[in-house]
Amino acid sequence: EALGRFNAVVYVVSMVAALGGLLYYRRARGGRGRWARFSTRGLNPALLLWGFVLICAAGVVLEPLLAQLPDLSLNVGRGLWTLLMLVLFAPVLEELICRGLVLGTLRARYGVSALFFGVMHLQPVQVINAFVVGLILGYVYISTDSLWSVMILHAMNNAVAYLMMITGHANTLLIDLIHNRVVYVAVYVVAVA
Repeated sequence: EALGRFNAVVYVVSMVAALGGLLYYRRARGGRGRWARFSTRGLNPALLLWGFVLICAAGVVLEPLLAQLPDLSLNVGRGLWTLLMLVLFAPVLEELICRGLVLGTLRARYGVSALFFGVMHLQPVQVINAFVVGLILGYVYISTDSLWSVMILHAMNNAVAYLMMITGHANTLLIDLIHNRVVYVAVYVVAVA
């Protein structure tokens, strides 16, 4: 619990400082107007469900590549503070920065915010996965013109990752869970489709 609280506080302080610095830089460079957009279109349950399915499918499609990379090694702690950091603070702060500020400034090139989002995660497995998830979140943000949708999808993704971590499956791939290869290939084909 102490490690989770420490990590949460350090995370929030560093991300708020980064957001403040980026906003200052944007203003110094002449950036004006809205940089974060919120609309009720981002609260569409069908869109959120399809966005989450797409994120999960992308994770399955990436498995062969991710299996070649070193396992993720994070010690972020467990408990309420870690849950808050991963499912509340990270989705809000990272989306304000990546989709709100970076993508909001570079609306025509949402791949830039996805690359920035991926690199923020540092470890190779997370960089690749976060880049692809960032592309999906960028598309959803542009489609809905709302940070609500991407914050919710980000929170759902992180909640699944936290659940996998606390159950001892942080580095487990779907292929490891489905022992029947024919079933796995069928799931993989559906994910690709």
